[in-house]
Amino acid sequence: MRLIGIFIGVILIYSCGSDTSDASNTTQESNTSADLMLNDTTCDCTALEIDEKKNIIHLGGTEEPYTGWCVLYRRGGRLESKRQYKDGKLNGPFLTYHPNGNLESSIPHVNNRYNGLYLKLNEKGDTVYQRIYRHGAPVHSDSIQ
Repeated sequence: MRLIGIFIGVILIYSCGSDTSDASNTTQESNTSADLMLNDTTCDCTALEIDEKKNIIHLGGTEEPYTGWCVLYRRGGRLESKRQYKDGKLNGPFLTYHPNGNLESSIPHVNNRYNGLYLKLNEKGDTVYQRIYRHGAPVHSDSIQ
């Protein structure tokens, strides 16, 4: 288990920069629509900084808007969340995970705004709440349980 933690740490250290390889060299985590293929860049979310004047995210030490995924892990190495950015803004899914590894929530973003179906799931994976957003505003919601 410790070896896995070290391996993840090494991957994160070396993956926080742009990769100019083509899409055929990226890895796919899952075939579900919520877990999309990783972009050319993956970074630890704690390495990102916000430019509050421009309302964009960039990799610490750079001024260039960040494009790619950022991931955050719990102690013990389990995935806590992952987010997709394009040009420094949330664009794509923002996913959170329960401590058991199952998906906890999924909300799609377009230019830093909620846009699409927000899902909240329990630890078993059952949907407990859903809400549809358009351009950041709620359109419809349902409590399932």
